[in-house]
Amino acid sequence: MRRGTEIPELKKIIALCEDTARKSGAPIWARVAVLLSKPKRRRVEVNLNTLAKHAPSAKVAAVVPGKILSLGKIGKPFTVAAFRISKPAREKMDAAKCKIIPITELIEKNPKGSGVVIIT
Repeated sequence: MRRGTEIPELKKIIALCEDTARKSGAPIWARVAVLLSKPKRRRVEVNLNTLAKHAPSAKVAAVVPGKILSLGKIGKPFTVAAFRISKPAREKMDAAKCKIIPITELIEKNPKGSGVVIIT
């Protein structure tokens, strides 16, 4: 029986989340690692309307431990980190001037996880 993910990039992100959670004592990264470790069919998928509804302010970043899909609209710009983003969702987010960064970059900038919101 196969265990874990076969995607090397995802393995690195999960390992970085777990390591950062252990070193900095930030439980948010441990939770992100658990959500990313789920099988693909159970991983988080968030539409833009949900993201916009729970969108943080400009000082707070949102992390989506899964994929962002394009259903909905975004009215205000904010910072978001996600494992995957669909092409139409990326186009809508670029039009709304949202800052899209990789999860690894968010972890390196903010190892304590202060001001980070998990959107599921």
